[in-house]
Amino acid sequence: ECKQPVNRVISFIFFGIFTILGGPAIAIINAFDGQKLLVRQMVIAGIINVSLDLILIPFFHDKGAAVANGLTQMTAAFILISFANKLLKNRLPFELFLKIVLANILMVLVIFMAADEELLAMLIMVRHSLVIMEMN
Repeated sequence: ECKQPVNRVISFIFFGIFTILGGPAIAIINAFDGQKLLVRQMVIAGIINVSLDLILIPFFHDKGAAVANGLTQMTAAFILISFANKLLKNRLPFELFLKIVLANILMVLVIFMAADEELLAMLIMVRHSLVIMEMN
């Protein structure tokens, strides 16, 4: 019974953070007029996701789809971060990315411990505000 919330926290920490990290990398690539690069990356991510779905869904059903999506998000984030790092000539502020990751891990733990829906909504808004402030 207690296992389900723990699984949700762990899956968000390992997969959700990669989605969050892709945001600053996308902003950097857009700043360098890299829209074609982003489209290419999205096509690659789509191919990876469909391929993993075809492999994992027959064996693991909905969990296979979730893992395929998480792995795709992780791969896409690594691709985006590496592209952004190249555009910045290896001067990507990795300390900023580390702060974002640590802040998200802490906030995810707090969110999943909150029982009140209003408190949960407030914490989510605070989390988004902190990430935006940290990026500026």
